[in-house]
Amino acid sequence: MHDIDQEYLCDLDKELVFEILETNLFEDLYYNFRHFLNFTKENGEVYNFKYYMAFHLQPRRFEIGEDIVCSGERTVEIYFVQEGTIGVGPSTTSASEGATSAKKEKTSARKRKGATSAIKDVHHPYLFFTKPTIVGDYEVLMDKPSFATFRVYKEAITDCF
Repeated sequence: MHDIDQEYLCDLDKELVFEILETNLFEDLYYNFRHFLNFTKENGEVYNFKYYMAFHLQPRRFEIGEDIVCSGERTVEIYFVQEGTIGVGPSTTSASEGATSAKKEKTSARKRKGATSAIKDVHHPYLFFTKPTIVGDYEVLMDKPSFATFRVYKEAITDCF
């Protein structure tokens, strides 16, 4: 990851670095999530949080059926979903005939994906996000487990912080 204090950036004026980030590298992210990323202090001075955060973003791609965050899990990442469709709601696990109770243990979707098992995970989405959205912000900022499962219904492209 890059840091604004790295040698090649130290030679540039910070305002120039911020302008490059704003107009060339992260224009879509800064625009789509402007209500989350633009902070001002009581005296009207702007926090530069979004510029420093940019150096720590990591792209993530989630396939259809993958869970970004599972109900009851704690996450340490905030996902800025740029594309895709995310369903939000509870998941239930049921076992088909003959499955043992040990097989009923819940596993994350990333482990389930592609596995054949007598366990069927059913997602009951209450709503869908198709516009740019943020996943995990409440859970990270409040240090609480997720209240719902956030499952991908159309391939999702995210920037993760």
